[in-house]
Amino acid sequence: MPIIDVHLVLSAQSTESKGLSKRLADVLGHLFRADPGRVWVRLHTMPSEHYAENQTTVAPPDLPVFATVLHARPPKGQAREEEALAITRAIAVCLNRPPSRVHVEYAAKGAGRVAFGGKLL
Repeated sequence: MPIIDVHLVLSAQSTESKGLSKRLADVLGHLFRADPGRVWVRLHTMPSEHYAENQTTVAPPDLPVFATVLHARPPKGQAREEEALAITRAIAVCLNRPPSRVHVEYAAKGAGRVAFGGKLL
């Protein structure tokens, strides 16, 4: 069961986060071919005034999205590259952002490190 933390930088005028966590969970659940309730999305929004890139101003359509993926046992090599690209594209479509502004990070494997309801994976 992957857990995906999505950090979305929003302009002050944006209203795009309404219903977004559900849309992301459904799209990513389909991508992972997961049974219902097996992909969890935690959506975090950040106002654009709390984000910066050195020596430049970022226009609202180019504000980034950061996604961290936690798997019990993350894929390796080519499988990870393919999954990262698929996650990037899925999030970009959901958010109407260019894929070049979606950044995916893989957390260390969760097996032996993450406990659900007190039960270690």
